[in-house]
Amino acid sequence: MQGKTMTSKSLARPSALVLLLPLLLGACGTSRPETATGLTIPAGFNACAILPPERAHAISGQAVAGITSTLEDERGRGALYCPYNAGTIERPQIIGLEVRPGLSAEVIAERMEAARPYLERLSKKRIAKVEGIGDEAYWVPGMQQLHCRKGRVQIIATVQAGAQPLDDAKRLVEDSFAAMEKAAAAEAQKKGKAGA
Repeated sequence: MQGKTMTSKSLARPSALVLLLPLLLGACGTSRPETATGLTIPAGFNACAILPPERAHAISGQAVAGITSTLEDERGRGALYCPYNAGTIERPQIIGLEVRPGLSAEVIAERMEAARPYLERLSKKRIAKVEGIGDEAYWVPGMQQLHCRKGRVQIIATVQAGAQPLDDAKRLVEDSFAAMEKAAAAEAQKKGKAGA
C-alpha cells in the first residue's frame, strides 16, 4: 500500500471530519496580544518536503497511502497540506502536516484559542499545553494532534500511528519552523547582496 493514493471516497466519514476540522475553525477567534517573532511561510514552501511518504512510513511503522480529494486529483494538491493514511479505509490512522498562514500573529493566536473548546468536545479529552515549541502549542489527545503557532504561522501535526505520537509531531513542527527560518535567512541574505 506504500506509495499508493487513496481518494476521499475511500476514507471513512469520521476521518474526513478530522481532516477538515482545522479548516472549519480557522475564522473564529478571541483577542490575544501579538508576539515579537515575524515568522511567515516562505514562497515555495511544501509540507510534503518535510513529511515525504518515507518519513510518514518511518513514523507509523506501517505502509502509508497518500490522501487526496477529487478536487486535488483534478487541480493538484495544495503545498501546505500533506496527509497520509497508515490505517485502513475502515479505521484510518492519519499522519499529516498542515501549515497555515495568518494575517498576523494575533490572528493565529485567536484561531488557536477559539479552536480549543471544540477540539476538546470532539476529542472527549482535555487539551494539554506543550512547552518549549513555538510561541504557543497544545496537544489534542484522542485526535493525536499538535497545534502550534509561531509568528504568523500555525502548524497542525497529526500523528495517529506509531510509538511516540507527541514526540514525532514535535519533530515535524520543529523541522517545519527550521525550514521556514532557513528560507527566510537565505532570502534576507540574497536581498542584502542585491542591495550592496
